Amino acid sequence: MSLVGSSSHGSLTGATLAAHSGNLDAESSELKARWLWGAVIVGLLLFQIAACLLIIYLATSDASMAVVPEYHEKALHWDDAQAAQRASDALGWQASWAFDDTVDVLGRREIRLSLHDASGRPVGGAMPTVEVFHHAHAAAAERFTLVELGSGSGLYSFVARVSRPGIWELRLRAVRGQDTFLWNSQNTLNELTSPTPPQP
Repeated sequence: MSLVGSSSHGSLTGATLAAHSGNLDAESSELKARWLWGAVIVGLLLFQIAACLLIIYLATSDASMAVVPEYHEKALHWDDAQAAQRASDALGWQASWAFDDTVDVLGRREIRLSLHDASGRPVGGAMPTVEVFHHAHAAAAERFTLVELGSGSGLYSFVARVSRPGIWELRLRAVRGQDTFLWNSQNTLNELTSPTPPQP
């Protein structure tokens, strides 16, 4: 009887160990699965973060893109801006601008602007300010106050770093008395002009 009991006890012990081993294997597989899915989720989150950072970098480092300054305020005052443009158009003023052929070693050249009223007379004594930029580098826009070339001549000039061939845009605001003239124009610089060496 004791031998039979001993044999049965041994069989139960073996079965218990086998069941325990199976449980351990199942728990190990479940743990591995948890780690795997956790790693997948973390990996996806890291990928999303990296993609967002890349998009932010591309958006902020592209010189051809620029955020319109005070765009929210401009949107709120859209009607005022349209009224100002209509008043400007009603003046009938005409403007034109051109690049000087001479460029210095820093890539700067004189830009001249001509301003006439509806009758073709020069608009002298105005206080023009301009914003100028290359279309491929809108974020590098520069602002200038123009100087009149002779009292009452209606000719104004400023010096800007304009050396890159392509399309340049100029945005003008000229104020004389109660009149405000608003004007946007594009001009093409076809080729680089050889820089003029500095004089000794």
